[in-house]
Amino acid sequence: MQCVRKKPKRSKSQELLHNEQSPNITSVNLQFLGMDGDQDLNFLLKGTELVKVRSASWRKVRFYKLQEDCKTVWHESKKNLRPKHTFSIEDVECVRPGRHTEGLRKYTEETMEMRAFSILFKGHRKNLDLIASTEEEARHWVSGLEKIISNMSKLSQEQRTEQHP
Repeated sequence: MQCVRKKPKRSKSQELLHNEQSPNITSVNLQFLGMDGDQDLNFLLKGTELVKVRSASWRKVRFYKLQEDCKTVWHESKKNLRPKHTFSIEDVECVRPGRHTEGLRKYTEETMEMRAFSILFKGHRKNLDLIASTEEEARHWVSGLEKIISNMSKLSQEQRTEQHP
């Protein structure tokens, strides 16, 4: 039986190098997508806490953040055994503002309409139903994700793979 261990953390020098390069990588990727200086994307890059809704009793606060590659969203999870805490924007079919999925209509109050949104994935993956702290946060997430999806769909397959890591 294998032991389950967390990945080793970066050394101080590796962390400093990563922090130096991160804004440069992000800037290059935003320029590549034609979205440099976009307020919604800058908001997503900083990240926010959102409430993930699965049922009437299952609601978890998770930190969500757009990665530096501008095509992957990372989210916090308490499950150490789970291999991936990310999803690709390319796997997202659409983003729906409001309580328009069955789960959000069933498990949230009408007063949350402007703070709620859902990420619908391609294929058989479950929807991701989320509630932001404010209406403004929800607007940033919906608008930012829609812009990335739209701009990425305009890129050819070759251009998508050329995008910087």
